[in-house]
Amino acid sequence: MPGFTAPKVMWVARHEPEVFAKVTHVVLPKAWLRFRMTGSLIEDMSDASGSLWLDTGRRLWSDAALEASNLRLAAMPALCEGTDAAGRLSTDLTTRWGMKEAPVFAGGAGDNAAGAVGLGAIHTGDAFLSLGTSGVVWVTTDSFHPGGNHAIHSFCHAVPNQWHQMGVTLSAAASLAWWSRVTGMDEKTLLAELPETPKGPSPVLFAPYLSGERTPHNDGTIRGGFVGLSQDTTRAR
Repeated sequence: MPGFTAPKVMWVARHEPEVFAKVTHVVLPKAWLRFRMTGSLIEDMSDASGSLWLDTGRRLWSDAALEASNLRLAAMPALCEGTDAAGRLSTDLTTRWGMKEAPVFAGGAGDNAAGAVGLGAIHTGDAFLSLGTSGVVWVTTDSFHPGGNHAIHSFCHAVPNQWHQMGVTLSAAASLAWWSRVTGMDEKTLLAELPETPKGPSPVLFAPYLSGERTPHNDGTIRGGFVGLSQDTTRAR
């Protein structure tokens, strides 16, 4: 999974060793923002899962994964559940913003885990499909179920004692934005060309691998294309 944190840090260690030598802590954006606002280095289980340093089944940092990345446990933030209290706003910011008492920060969640909580997908078997820049198929599970060899993510949920399986394609709605740039037409106009009720699947197939892929191929170098073009092919079909 080259887009996750551990492979990126390993890339830095290999290609920019002078930068890697200065690393004392590795945190994701949410944890960095929390640190700046509270002074506490804390990360929730769902975002930590995406770093590839978490022992997801045990909900602990993996010593073996950290060692493989030439990092130590001391470099990682403390772990918490998404529902846990995880720091208070600093005294300086509390005063600056006119608050009578420092608010408590929640542990929080990664993007898809936060969406799952918002949808109520917090019980075993709850599932949803999310289409944004990427496309996500999510299923909540009551234990850790590794996804085998099909690049299915098996992560901790943002709620305690829950996990999830997730398949991710990197270019879902992003493919429409790309096609808009190629054709020089806005997305609304392109969608208006399509019938309200499709007569059937198009004979043309599009492989949407514009930024590499995660599920099912896990290949950062794979690229997309059209298959099945003919004289009858139109922009809409």
